[in-house]
Order: sequence, then C-alpha cells, then structure tokens
Amino acid sequence: SFKDETFFTMLSSKQKTHNDYVIDKSVNGNKLRVLPMTVIYGANASGKSNIIKVCDFIKSFITYTPLNKAEQIQIVPFLLNKTSSRQLSEYSISFYLKNEEKAVRYVYSVALDRWHVAKESLIYYPSQQPATLFERNTENNVSVIKFGQKIKMSQSVKEEITLKCLHNMSVFAAYMQVNTHIVELEAVLQYLTNQVMPAIVPASSLSRYAEESIKNESAKDYILRYLQEADFRMWGVAETLDSGIPPYETPIATQSAENEKLVLQWAEEYVQL
Repeated sequence: SFKDETFFTMLSSKQKTHNDYVIDKSVNGNKLRVLPMTVIYGANASGKSNIIKVCDFIKSFITYTPLNKAEQIQIVPFLLNKTSSRQLSEYSISFYLKNEEKAVRYVYSVALDRWHVAKESLIYYPSQQPATLFERNTENNVSVIKFGQKIKMSQSVKEEITLKCLHNMSVFAAYMQVNTHIVELEAVLQYLTNQVMPAIVPASSLSRYAEESIKNESAKDYILRYLQEADFRMWGVAETLDSGIPPYETPIATQSAENEKLVLQWAEEYVQL
C-alpha cells in the first residue's frame, strides 16, 4: 500500500528520445503519446509489487460478490503509522476504449476501507466534457447510486441494482446479478476483467500458469509465434517447417510428448519475462 498519492502512467513524457517506440494517438482533438510498454524498477521494498497488486485488486473487487454485508473487503491499508489504517484507500484507473471507431476515455474511481465502499464512480469523455455513468455513495451503511443520463435503463432496474449493492461490494458486482444488459457498463466490465491480466506474484506457480495458458488456443498460438520470433531453439517447430505448415498454426497437442514438455518449459520462461 502507499501512504501518499502515487501515479503510474503509460503516457510518454515530452522527451524526444526513442520516438520510434512511441505511439501517437489523437483523442477528441487531444494528441497523446502512448508507450507500448513500461518497466518499473527500484530498490527492494520501494513499492514495485504494490503497483501490480493495485491492478489485481481492482480486477477482483469489481466482480466479487461477498457472502453477506459483514464480510470484510480484502484491502491492505498503509500500516506504518497510527492513522492511515483508519483512513480510506483511494484508487483510480483511466483507460481508453474504442467506441464506434473512436477512442473514448473512461475513469473508474473508488474510495473504501475494510468495512465499506464510501465512494465509487465511473465517468467517460464522449467529448471534451466528462459525463457520469454512475456515482455511488454509502449513507448509514446503505448504498445510494445515481446513474447518469447517458445510461438507458428502467427505474425498476436501477432500484434492483441498488438493492443488491451491499456496502462492501462494487456497483459492477451488483449489476452482474441483475438480468439486464447495459452497453456502457458491459464495455468497461469486459475491459477490466479480460484485458487486465491477473498478477503473477512470488507465490504463483509458473508451471501451472504456463499449463493453463497453453490450454487457450489463442494464447497457445501467441506463445509459439513469440518463441519463433525470439529465435529460440525450436526443435518441435523445425520439425513442422518441413511440412510447410507455419509453426504458430501447429497445435502443441500434435507434437510428441517430449516436444510438448520443451515448449511448456519455454512458455514458463516467457511468463517470467
């Protein structure tokens, strides 16, 4: 956890070095210089892993449904002084989604402690000015949600989402329990759950992670293509080249058990990169 406000951004600075690696985008008339990747480095215990843990917490929190309203939120406040543990922890994530061939900025924010969500909001920028999709507060341990005018839903759906939204859960988690489909919420939900990858921490089993990854056909194709382009010693791929079939189109299951074990080992090494 962090005591002071901390920023992590994928936007480039104004420096002109390595311009070939910067992606130039224009969003609502604003020019953005986006980085394709970012490296976090620093001394031990300086907070590098906490950045990843924050992303992992947001990913899990927005979809988690507690057993009841007495269940504590799995958040770890700053504990190295006497006051921070009693204060709210605040998170905010800003990202862009393509909406009808146009990139639109979204900002999701939440302030909470172990016992309740004090504030939660989702805004987006269909133009230069922001528009609210929902704004949630907790009053006397009861959620109060105001939906923006851009969202089209019946009053009964609004009431049902509000009733299901316990003070220790996200509006998104409550929405997932209601038999309705709201395009604006679905787009953000799909992004935060599918595009934000789960964290790999020291306790993670890389072998199991690699095994699960190659069960997915698209992930399997990506790993094989990555290993080919990285110019690894591809014994199994060299065998498929003789048949004229591109290596990334050859399922691992069709290779020998020894080749499959070797590719799994390479996949595990890739996960560590």
